[in-house]
Amino acid sequence: MIFDPQGDGRSRLYASFGDYYEQIPMDLVIRSFAQERQARIFNYDPTSTAPDPAAEGDLGRESVILGGFSEPAIRTCGNQYIREAIVGYEREIATDWTAGARRSGASTGRVIEDFLCIDDGTYCIGNPGKGLMRMIYTYDYSRTLPAPKASATTPASSSPARRALATTGSWTASYLWSKLEGNYDGEYAPFTTSAPIPTSRRLRLSYDFFTTAATSTSSPTRGPVERTAATSSRSAARGPRRSA
Repeated sequence: MIFDPQGDGRSRLYASFGDYYEQIPMDLVIRSFAQERQARIFNYDPTSTAPDPAAEGDLGRESVILGGFSEPAIRTCGNQYIREAIVGYEREIATDWTAGARRSGASTGRVIEDFLCIDDGTYCIGNPGKGLMRMIYTYDYSRTLPAPKASATTPASSSPARRALATTGSWTASYLWSKLEGNYDGEYAPFTTSAPIPTSRRLRLSYDFFTTAATSTSSPTRGPVERTAATSSRSAARGPRRSA
């Protein structure tokens, strides 16, 4: 929705609201729908993949194959989406100069995750806090606990400014303040990247410069060895998985 409050064609008051559906997190696709298996092997050889009973005895742990062939998905599982609202105002303050302010807020409406649903190591796919995913097993299968509903809010404020450069193009500068709050870090887990995800940067200054096509230019260790045949960035967060 856009409205010209002064009716002179030099300002605009705008607002929008919508639900934006997302893809299933890639790590969930890779691990859950690709029949991931993970071998954990203990031996004294830096290259062998054969289990060594002596190494297992020294560590008090057994070589195992983790993971299952499939993960059942809950039939009533809903799509993952984010709900966002935006309101802003812009005004032409001088010839070819525009400045304004914008406020936005985004929140997680629903997410898709996997969880330990059976005490034999089986994971299921569903919406946290809903249906069968209201309760989840602990990693040792000793008890179940309530699953919290996924929550993530991202309030943000920005001050954009634009300058038109006759027929040669324009530039845009913007100052943004934002923060991320909640118990869900989104589709991109922060521990899988070397830098913070964009929504977690509290302050950011950016600019863009555009030109027309006619004017643009381009300038060995000793002791037992634990060997993992397959790894995942979320394995530590999800805990061990046992084969069925």
